Amino acid sequence: MTGMNRKLKIVAGIVIVLPLLTIFAAIRPVLPWPPFKSANLPAVAESSVKSSEKNLPIQFLRDKWSSEDGLPQNTVLGTARTKDGYLWIATQEGVTRFDGVKFKVYKDGAVWAGQDILTNCLLATSDGSLWVGTRSGLNRIKDDQFTTYTLDSGLPNKSVTALAEDQTGAIWVGTRGGLARLSGNQFTNFITAEGLPDNSVKTIAIKRDGTVWVGTEKGLCSFKDGRFVGISVGNDDGNVFNQTGINRLCEDSAGAIWIGTEGNGVSRMKDGKLTTWTTKEGLSNNNVYAISEDHDGKVWLGTGDGLCYLEAGRIVNYSQIDRSFQDQIYSIYPDNEGSIWIGAKGNALLRLRKPKFKIFGEAEGLSKDDVWCVMESRDGSLWVGLGAGGGLNRLKDGKVTRWTTKEGLAHAEVLSLLEAKDGSLWVGTGGGLCHFTDGRFNCLTVQNG
Repeated sequence: MTGMNRKLKIVAGIVIVLPLLTIFAAIRPVLPWPPFKSANLPAVAESSVKSSEKNLPIQFLRDKWSSEDGLPQNTVLGTARTKDGYLWIATQEGVTRFDGVKFKVYKDGAVWAGQDILTNCLLATSDGSLWVGTRSGLNRIKDDQFTTYTLDSGLPNKSVTALAEDQTGAIWVGTRGGLARLSGNQFTNFITAEGLPDNSVKTIAIKRDGTVWVGTEKGLCSFKDGRFVGISVGNDDGNVFNQTGINRLCEDSAGAIWIGTEGNGVSRMKDGKLTTWTTKEGLSNNNVYAISEDHDGKVWLGTGDGLCYLEAGRIVNYSQIDRSFQDQIYSIYPDNEGSIWIGAKGNALLRLRKPKFKIFGEAEGLSKDDVWCVMESRDGSLWVGLGAGGGLNRLKDGKVTRWTTKEGLAHAEVLSLLEAKDGSLWVGTGGGLCHFTDGRFNCLTVQNG
């Protein structure tokens, strides 16, 4: 092959690849739930994330929303989705509702009645309510109405740190001064005297069998049949959770409990067997603040230094793939459409989602599979310039219209496209420049000047 031929092939490869990247970037999936009606995200919010690791099966797209888009503050401590489809976001300056287009911020002083609005945790419950735990109380939002619970209502401590709903609809509330169960309007409180390892509760998980798991500043316990049982899992050094801060608990689809700790990584407990991952196994940091399983069975982990996921027993440090996730990750929420919503320290609200592509080729009606350029016009038409004699194609309303030299194109290989301000189309071909307007081509070639 001559040097000139090699150069031509390289140039052709670039011309073919770049339009394909353009068509992929132009296709955006809609937001994942009602009442979202708009898929128009800010252009700056989206970027393609490509794997730098071998064997990573998925390339994600990333969206980001910050205070510039309407969040009250850029540290997101929790997320929850209520039955009406809204996404709720907990920040250091109150709770916010997101409909996919705009944010509604709940930080009015009259609403919070003088409370500290730093929001520690959120819980969406089966009756459609949103429960909000702050540093000065517990709040329930239902039909845009607030109900507030404080020490006077029976809370053991005003700083609410964890929330969970059991099978009876009762709300379990973790505070810095004990654990409470709210049934109706009645609190039942539990402290170390009743069997808690420590009064400072950090996380609660309720298993499908009804067992309540509680993580505290100094260890782990479970509650069933009216009594607490300390969780004692040993190794050569003794009970691995004794005096250990438990940051997050999560039950996976197999019924195993995942335990995120302060300083000791993450562990999975099933049938008395414990498996642990730390930085030695690839975890980005040994402080684990968020755990959630997605619909594909991957367990996502938010740490003190980024985002990881665990698949087939192997840690993938996603922070090395996308450096947007190198902050502390406080919350992870997989939605029903396969997206992962992530709350981070100072990095606002992030979403990872799988790209959704639709392939168009000869089988779908194009003249050829050899795509050289793509352009979307203002009327929503997708114009496709083709090589190999394919000419110009237009995709609109599910129909493909084709033009070649028979219809007046100067050449059947289309290299570039441009829409003019008046809506007409300029077409660069292998044999000259054509102006397409009112269904006709006027072409400039070497032969006509």
